[in-house]
Amino acid sequence: MALLAVGLGACGGSGRESSSAQQVLSPTPAQPFTPTLAPTLAELPQTSVEVIAFQWGEEALQWGELYLPASAQEPWPTLVMIHGGCWQASYTLSLQAALSKALAERGYAVWNIEYRSLGSGGKWPVMFQDVAAATDYLAELSEFYPLNMDAIVAMGHSAGGHLALWLAGREKIAADSALYFEDFVSIKGTITLGGIADLQSGACAGAASAIIESAVLSEADLKTRLTNTSPINMLPVGKPTVLISGQRDGIVPPELSQAYYLAALAEGDSSEHIVLEGAGHFELINPQAFDLTIIDEAIERISGQ
Repeated sequence: MALLAVGLGACGGSGRESSSAQQVLSPTPAQPFTPTLAPTLAELPQTSVEVIAFQWGEEALQWGELYLPASAQEPWPTLVMIHGGCWQASYTLSLQAALSKALAERGYAVWNIEYRSLGSGGKWPVMFQDVAAATDYLAELSEFYPLNMDAIVAMGHSAGGHLALWLAGREKIAADSALYFEDFVSIKGTITLGGIADLQSGACAGAASAIIESAVLSEADLKTRLTNTSPINMLPVGKPTVLISGQRDGIVPPELSQAYYLAALAEGDSSEHIVLEGAGHFELINPQAFDLTIIDEAIERISGQ
């Protein structure tokens, strides 16, 4: 799978810099593209990666899987993995299992989290609180495992990309918000895979509005809620982001990530947008569908800032 043009932006970017950035796509491939879904864990070859389930809260869906690398190099670079599925309860962390295992094989500790969503008790503000609390549970896990708590990277697919970007901005949330946590684990930056960065983009057929209950809010209250929940409205966050899109993604088109990328640069944040030629939405979580060196290099750049 080929890599298309890459938009790059450094910290301290300006409006002039962002306005000149463009996403350049190659011509449509002559051959039709056949989507490939990620394999299940049972379909993957056995490796030395250890997977341990932890219940981080009292509710049934407040749990996660910690993928531990066999690498002797410690502390382990650590990822918070957040699954997508349009914030709907019918999708689970199993979506990210194959990618989590593949990244653990490359030396990362991966915390693949579950959370309550629409249809499973995740109405406002529960889902956000769950994702925050699951991330903060890394502090407890670090007491037993050599996790690098100074360079945690959040990674999310689709709606999980929204939540990963939200984690980067949660430090700005006011103390009177239902989403405020006094003590929290800070992340270094974010990688999105076909991520939704704008809750007003119309993504997922209205589910983006449902997770913040925008229909019952006044204009003023909606504006406040968006500044606490919608990544593009939370800018600047002062943390680097790498946005990875599939050229043929019809669920979360590359244009949505491009809009966030340009907005981030205009606000002075470090951001990159990478478009994978021929890829659709689910190829982005299939470790057999693209070169994971792209993710390795993205993590290295984020950790170095």
